Amino acid sequence: MSSKSPINRTDSDHNISITRKHFTNKGYRVHSGLQFGCELVLYADDPSRVHSDFCVHVVPPDGSLDWRMIQTLTRLVVSTGKTLIVANVKEVTEETTKEKE
Repeated sequence: MSSKSPINRTDSDHNISITRKHFTNKGYRVHSGLQFGCELVLYADDPSRVHSDFCVHVVPPDGSLDWRMIQTLTRLVVSTGKTLIVANVKEVTEETTKEKE
């Protein structure tokens, strides 16, 4: 059994929400990616006129991303004709801000 604490679903939802907002601000139309095996899909225009080009997997708050997940996601995007984006949400703190300076 792993010593890691279980992932808090609220934290995962929060990271997905942040990722959704990021891509919305970039001009994409963001929808659930459930039917494609990922958290989000991105559309460059109205979904009734275009297919989504990207599947977005949001890394869980604990940062876990094993090879099986990567293998599954890459197989899914190839079979659906999409490009995989792996989003890792990091908390901005005073320390991370100082590192950028």
